[in-house]
Amino acid sequence: MIILRKLWFLILIFSLAQISEISAAISRENANEIVLRTLDRARVTYSRSNPANYTYLRRTETREFGKGGNLKEEKAKTFLVTKGKNAIQQMSINGEKVSESKLKQVQARELQSQKEVGKSFHFGAGEHWTEFLTPETLERYEFALKGTEELNGRKTYVVGFRPGSAPAKDQEILGRLLGAISGTLWVDAVEFEIAKAQIHLDSEVSLWKGVAGVLRKLDFELCRIRMADGAWFNQTSNGELEGRKLWEPTRMKIKSESFNFQRIQ
Repeated sequence: MIILRKLWFLILIFSLAQISEISAAISRENANEIVLRTLDRARVTYSRSNPANYTYLRRTETREFGKGGNLKEEKAKTFLVTKGKNAIQQMSINGEKVSESKLKQVQARELQSQKEVGKSFHFGAGEHWTEFLTPETLERYEFALKGTEELNGRKTYVVGFRPGSAPAKDQEILGRLLGAISGTLWVDAVEFEIAKAQIHLDSEVSLWKGVAGVLRKLDFELCRIRMADGAWFNQTSNGELEGRKLWEPTRMKIKSESFNFQRIQ
C-alpha cells in the first residue's frame, strides 16, 4: 500500500512537471506572437512619411550626482514638438536660464542627435525610441506572457523579456547593453502598441574595457498615452543610471513628461 502511494505521488509530480513545461511553452509561443504583432505595428507606424499631426510640449530634467551623493549639475529643457520634430524653447542649468546663443548651440546638437537616432542609445530619443524595436534586437531575447492587465481603461498583455540563453558577443557598447537588460512590456491588446515598458540592467557594462567607465545600474520606465484618434505618444519616463565615469563614481536621474497635446487642424 505504501509503495502504491509513493508510485501515485511520483506520477502526480511527473504530471505537474509536464503541465508546467507545456504551460511555459504556450506562454513563450503566445508572447512571441504578441511581440511579432507589436513589431509589425511599429513598422507600419514609423514608416509613414507623415508623423502624427500633433503639437505638444516635452520637459526633460537631468540630475547628476557625484561622490558622496552630492548634486553636481541639474539641467531642465522644454521642447515644442511638432509632427515629431523637436524645437528647444527653454533651458536652465542649476536653476539659471541659459543665453539665446547657448540655446541655439543646444538646438543644433539636438537636430544632429535626431538625425543619428538608432545609432546610439540615449534617453532623449523622444518618440523615435521604437526604432530599436527591430527583428535583430528581438532575436536577442526570450519572451514570456505573464498575463493581462488593465491600463488606462484598456486591456494589455504583460510580457516579460530577458536575454536569450546564448547572447551575442558584441564589441559595441549598444550591443553589450542590449545583452544585459531585461524587463516587462505592457502591450495594448487591440492595437499592439507598447503602452508601458520597464527595463533594468542585469549585469554591469564596461565602456572601452572599463577605461572610460562602467555602468552598474540602469532602471527605466516609460508610460505612453493614446489620443482619441488612435495616435500614441510617450507621456512620462523615469530613469536612473549609476556607475563610474572615468575614475569618479556617478549617478544620474532622468525624467521626462509630455503635455498639452493639441491636434493640428
